Amino acid sequence: PFGSSKKSSQDEDYKCDDCIFPKSTMNALTKLLQKVGDISLKIKDGNNKQQTIKGNPVLVLSSTWRAQQEFINDILNSFKGYVAFVQQQEVQQIWKPHLDAFFDLVDPCYHATRHDEIFSWIRDNERGKNNHNNNSSNKKRKRRTPQELE
Repeated sequence: PFGSSKKSSQDEDYKCDDCIFPKSTMNALTKLLQKVGDISLKIKDGNNKQQTIKGNPVLVLSSTWRAQQEFINDILNSFKGYVAFVQQQEVQQIWKPHLDAFFDLVDPCYHATRHDEIFSWIRDNERGKNNHNNNSSNKKRKRRTPQELE
């Protein structure tokens, strides 16, 4: 989904006026969100009844941008700018759940190597801890607005 190192004139890597990320980056993230959303897994529950769990992609901000609300808002506004610029219904549907808030942030007060920060978030949120049950299609996930993230 990240494209090739060769660029053609058709694939010009633009940034729209409201975007802080290049087209290739946003296209790749869009593709990942789409692919995860398309995943489905059939499992048997405790009563031996078959269920289908559908992919439920979420965005968790792990970069140092998480430390300042202004930067978080810049990212969210950039997502909105990309969606408005692309003007494709499929892209709008993929991005709709992600335009107003991140699902969560890696702890903004914890600063270590990036992989340690991410691992800490995963460890703290594994198996539905902290009411994050991201793998269940029948449970609504809680998104945090920029104000809640402060």
